[in-house]
Amino acid sequence: MIGDARHRDAGAPGDDARGAPAAPARNPAPVELAPALATLGNLACGMLAALCCLAASHPLAGPSYVAVGCWLVALAIVLDGLDGRLARRTARPTRFGARLDSLADVVSFGVAPALLLVTATLDTHAPHALRLALGTVAVAYVACAALRLARQHAHRGDRPRPHFVGLPTPGAAAALVSAILVREQGLTPSTALTDWVMVGWAAALAGLAVSHAPYPHLLRRRMRACGRWELLAAAPCVAVLAWIDPALALLALAWAYVAWPVWTALRRDY
Repeated sequence: MIGDARHRDAGAPGDDARGAPAAPARNPAPVELAPALATLGNLACGMLAALCCLAASHPLAGPSYVAVGCWLVALAIVLDGLDGRLARRTARPTRFGARLDSLADVVSFGVAPALLLVTATLDTHAPHALRLALGTVAVAYVACAALRLARQHAHRGDRPRPHFVGLPTPGAAAALVSAILVREQGLTPSTALTDWVMVGWAAALAGLAVSHAPYPHLLRRRMRACGRWELLAAAPCVAVLAWIDPALALLALAWAYVAWPVWTALRRDY
């Protein structure tokens, strides 16, 4: 009798005392799917930005394909921030979501900005030295973005830090595509010197991504508190730039974030 009872208990772990079948597993609620959908939207924007580079030789009536690709990367940045907020609201972040987010970020903030840089800078009259430097920096930029994301994923289970270690890939992508966008819209002269400046800027962003420089979480309360007066002072300037040209506002915001460690060091010393 005892053995039969044990057999029945082991064979029906999900049944209740009356032998009723266990309730079927629930389908995930829509809010649980929302982070994954936002991440896939991020990935789609990055892929479309890369496809814009392939169609760059065909002129558009409005902005160029490179400019459209830059704005798609900016939209991917918004979706990347949105999927993080949605994942935290569900209170159930998963390893699947973290890995999907990293794969999408490699495309949207690594491959797409590098292709946009090459497409916007390279032409048939570019010297051989510029071609070589541009190809090397583009590959290095993607590699550094992948390394930055892999390092973040490897330390995801550690104790949460008050800041990022190294320039986050969305910040690096924003700084790069905003410079490309300003150049593409004719707000800066298109010369050989500008081409080399763009190559050097991409190389610097790649180095910052794998560095140990501290960068704040933009949505953390501590960052909003410590930079309250700076944000209040910068808001009118950003609004004026956005009224003149949204690309200038994106450039100012991205470059200010890149320079944040320098600004915090100066505040601490003086």
